[in-house]
Parts: sequence; C-alpha cells; structure tokens
Amino acid sequence: MLRLASASGKRVKITTPIFRNDAQKPTALGGAQNWDYILKYAEAIQRVALKYSVVVIDQFAGSGISTQNISAYTIDGIHPSNTKGKKAYGDFMVDNFNSQPTGQLSNVKP
Repeated sequence: MLRLASASGKRVKITTPIFRNDAQKPTALGGAQNWDYILKYAEAIQRVALKYSVVVIDQFAGSGISTQNISAYTIDGIHPSNTKGKKAYGDFMVDNFNSQPTGQLSNVKP
C-alpha cells in the first residue's frame, strides 16, 4: 500500500508508536518483552519508510515524552491523559503533518 500511495504522488506519512512505559514495569504483563517489541516495530517502520521514500513522524523518539515525564502525559504509561497528554500528542502530530515535507526521514537506520 505504501508503494502504491507513494508512486501515485500522494503525500504519505506514517508514524511510529507513541513512547510507552513498559521498560519501567518489567514484571507487568509483557513488560520488558513489550519494550523490545515496540523498539523493533518502530525501527521496522523507519526502514520501510526509507525504502518507499515515505515520511516518518517519529512519536517514539520525537514526541518529547520520556521515562522522566511520562506520568504527566499518560494515564497508564501508554495512553495519553485527558489533560496534558492529548493536547501534547495533538500538537506534536499537527506540527509534524504541517511542517515535514515528503522525503524527510528522521532517525532512520538503513
């Protein structure tokens, strides 16, 4: 689908998953294992985007959410809170959709 959309001249952008807090709860259901999967998933998105010259909006590394401030932005270490989290997430996405031209990839490892 990315190949077809990109070849059609449409502006295509995909996102990595939002930063999450599984690493801080390694004994939680899936904890440390989920952390490894989510990192690999984010990297795979970047590689596929590079292959098809599609822009990646890197929520995982670029949203500003980190282990130090995640409790201020999420209700459970994953989902954005109704107060600060949804606004920050929305602002990040709008800024990236409006400003990042097609072909500009961030944090890509070929």
